[in-house]
Amino acid sequence: MSALKTPTNASLPKPKITKYLLWSEQSLRARKTRDRGAQLTQIERLQVILPEEQNFSFHDRAIYTGTNRGDTIYPVKAPSWTELWMISSPKF
Repeated sequence: MSALKTPTNASLPKPKITKYLLWSEQSLRARKTRDRGAQLTQIERLQVILPEEQNFSFHDRAIYTGTNRGDTIYPVKAPSWTELWMISSPKF
């Protein structure tokens, strides 16, 4: 999909939404017991790039606290490393 254009045919940046994931401290601490050398941050930034300007209706989040107007999604439980492999491994 092509970028948006100005009247002079110059490209405009596509609209983007920035959200932050705040991981549960307890779940990250459980991960840390397995890998002592790994540095785990409790917050991550997500950027969603949209093809065009969107108008989203206001509503409560289905799983996490807050609404879709907030910029932080919390508390997200980080699965253990073994759970993560089980979720992402292909089923044969």
